[in-house]
Amino acid sequence: MDWQPQTIYLKLFYDGAEYFGWSKQPGLPTVQLALERSLLRIGCRIHTISCASRTDAGVSAFGQLVKLVCKETVSLEALNSVLPDNIAVTHYSKRVGKISGKKYVYVYPSKWNNPKLIRFAAAQISAPPLCERFFKKGGAPPATLCKINFRSLGDCELVFFDSKGFGYQQIRRIMGVFDMLDAEKFCVDELKTLDPGKIKTANSDGLILLQVKAHADWVQLIDGVQKAENYMQKLIAKAVRIHSKWAASLLLFEQQR
Repeated sequence: MDWQPQTIYLKLFYDGAEYFGWSKQPGLPTVQLALERSLLRIGCRIHTISCASRTDAGVSAFGQLVKLVCKETVSLEALNSVLPDNIAVTHYSKRVGKISGKKYVYVYPSKWNNPKLIRFAAAQISAPPLCERFFKKGGAPPATLCKINFRSLGDCELVFFDSKGFGYQQIRRIMGVFDMLDAEKFCVDELKTLDPGKIKTANSDGLILLQVKAHADWVQLIDGVQKAENYMQKLIAKAVRIHSKWAASLLLFEQQR
């Protein structure tokens, strides 16, 4: 090897609405592809690039953890200037410890009809054996235990999910259970016998990866944070897609800076 690899860890913000998930796919726009193209534009020769959570199509992120190994030092200011408007590097670190967990939020775009019922169901679903029933096979193993917390904000409901990791579509299927319960399509006593295959998976555009938990000395990039905030403010002003989602998202983003 005639070059010294440069390793850097990034915290990435992105709006997943226009992407088919994180991972590169032939002929489709993905977050990884957009990031790699932008790195090449600033002269970065990529050796390897990986992320902590391979988000699905439509899923957004405030704190995607990306490990970048390249053949020279990367100018993150230059990178933010060439990345698409809906992607920004907000923090960086030279070292990151072992990943201990992941935290997501689902922005439910209306108020619950029966919030007490939803919270009662969440207490059961967050623990074994129900928690691991609600996921789609074919990806990562499901969480067997997770924390589910709620917060009302404006005209929407925020549902926070916290665990070591989640299975494929696990959070969206749990949200599907909540939605069906709230619409009285089955009763809470049927949770233990409910056929997971009959659950309608919640839309991906409500799900946001808030945080990948790992010890690191993060350095904030003011230009990246401002870029993310400006992007969300523009969506709110234009009432693009789910207005309440981005109003809530901007507040959450500013709170965890």
